Amino acid sequence: MDPTISDACMFLKTAKEIWDSIHRTYYKARDAAQVYEIKVKTSATKKGSRTVTEYANTLQNLWQELDHYRVFEMKCPEDAATLKIFIEKDTVCDFLAGLNPEFDHIRIQIVGKEEIPSLEETISLIQAEESRRGIMLEPQALEGSAFVTRNAHPQQEEKGKADASWPLWKNNRDNLWCTYCNKPRHTRDRCWKLNGKPTTSSRE
Repeated sequence: MDPTISDACMFLKTAKEIWDSIHRTYYKARDAAQVYEIKVKTSATKKGSRTVTEYANTLQNLWQELDHYRVFEMKCPEDAATLKIFIEKDTVCDFLAGLNPEFDHIRIQIVGKEEIPSLEETISLIQAEESRRGIMLEPQALEGSAFVTRNAHPQQEEKGKADASWPLWKNNRDNLWCTYCNKPRHTRDRCWKLNGKPTTSSRE
């Protein structure tokens, strides 16, 4: 026990008397100020640059703390079930409200459902959308395909197919690539840096 608290319990005779005194003084399960503070934090919590998992965990910690301070005494099981559904929808709305604008499409779909999904299902749907967006916006796929296209003709030249393919490509020099100087519109066997400047006319 903290010394600043224990001084007030010095002359109490039993452990029960100490516990009851501390409970009456410091128990905050119904403390309206604590509930207000947690609600403010919940409203201010946004996804931002965090992942969906990190954002959801932050909110769930706040909701659990709120449950500790906000106590409901239900008189029958039906009322308890109704309250649970209400709290579930409330947490789903809080979770969706803090998402970034890029999730507007999936957020509208969830809110537009006739029966709003559970919190766990909602988090799963948003995580799937996060993964899909990450794959769709991945730049490496485009760069990789461009690299393969650009290097297709040098590979043919290295296999000794440059001379055979020249008549097929000479009418479209944009398809040619030199493996010696790494420049387009000609092949290695016609590279002037490797073979010297051509003696033919510039037109040829």
